[in-house]
Amino acid sequence: MVNPRPTVDEIGRYYPDLYYGEQPFLYEKLDASSRFKQVRRYVKSGDRVLDVGCGRGLVLDKLKNIGCDVVGTELSEHSSKYAREILGIDILRKNLEECSFESGSFDCVTMFHSLEHLYDPLGALREVHRILKPNGRALVEVPRFDSIYSSIFKDKWFHLDVPRHLYHFEDKTLSGMLKKAGFEVVDIKKYAIMYDSFGALQSLLNCICHDFNLLNDLNTKRKLPGDIFQSGDMRQKFDLVLSFAAQGVLYLPMVFLAYALMLFNAGGTLRIWAQKKV
Repeated sequence: MVNPRPTVDEIGRYYPDLYYGEQPFLYEKLDASSRFKQVRRYVKSGDRVLDVGCGRGLVLDKLKNIGCDVVGTELSEHSSKYAREILGIDILRKNLEECSFESGSFDCVTMFHSLEHLYDPLGALREVHRILKPNGRALVEVPRFDSIYSSIFKDKWFHLDVPRHLYHFEDKTLSGMLKKAGFEVVDIKKYAIMYDSFGALQSLLNCICHDFNLLNDLNTKRKLPGDIFQSGDMRQKFDLVLSFAAQGVLYLPMVFLAYALMLFNAGGTLRIWAQKKV
């Protein structure tokens, strides 16, 4: 757990309006396709699926296209607006516990990199357990704090993301929390190729560049190259050129590294499928 951590009243300042950018970017679309493939293994047409912290709803949109009844929760106005108005997805701008879903009303609940943002992750998992149907499944994915990436990059690790990430989960921590919430752990994977690859590249750049997480800010258009070049800041210009050059040269090797770690189930992301006990 992050300590000290922002209060509920303070945390909003760390999520500015353009935190997620205006439009989906390439990496986000590729990652959504990868996540959809994971969920597709356990859902079928007609299933009711909830995605907690769904962002722009890209995964839900793909599930909707195969006949699932989809719902999302998302606090960001920009992201929820895109999901609602562009994709036509039912989005609730509330915390999960405030949604008052009926007990046993979902076949599947997914939480892609949202649990670590919550003040009460155990309470959220218990709520997921309550709203799942008997034998329903939950998919929880978080950054893996006991990964080789975290060990190497330490405070420069991209997915540490303090103070937005209020909790950091190791393998046993999340498994134990799911069991405490009433779940049976069904499957554990310790990698996510797209997520791990970009995270490794940005973490490496964080060790070199003065401007922290610059490549991610550029890709999400939180920062624009034109603005940086007009600023007159030579160090930031250097970081900009280096970041784009590194993305062109080093991204593919980072993908190969992620695949190599996948063979040993030892990447930087923890993904657990859990089933509601009956």
